[in-house]
Amino acid sequence: MKYVIALVSSLALLSFVGSARADDTPKKTKPHPGHFVSFDGKELVVKGGAKGTGKEHKIKVDDKTKYTIDGKDVTVDDAQKGLKADEYVEVTSVDHVATLVAAMTTAPDPDKKPAPPAGDSKPAPADGTKTPDAPAAK
Repeated sequence: MKYVIALVSSLALLSFVGSARADDTPKKTKPHPGHFVSFDGKELVVKGGAKGTGKEHKIKVDDKTKYTIDGKDVTVDDAQKGLKADEYVEVTSVDHVATLVAAMTTAPDPDKKPAPPAGDSKPAPADGTKTPDAPAAK
């Protein structure tokens, strides 16, 4: 009987530890597009959506938050001075705290497809003929 109680107690403890551990896992998010509204050094306000027509979101920042403007790393002070009203931003956060605030003076064109990385070859034609920079389809 002692072994049964010990086994049940151990299983209960393991399930508690396992559930607490699952809750400690940081919740990562992908970059969220929006338009800059305000920034006081502790909280960033962004109007949601790629066109800035959505609702306003307040995002906390901390001393680990990184900032870029047009792809260049900037300090928090530079970000406060450099961000302009209605400028396009993408905010990446973990557990509702920004990890990266990437501002762009020109919003990306949603209809434009990204260029393939340099060095990528074109796929072989569907008819199986060989092109100079792609192997023949088998």
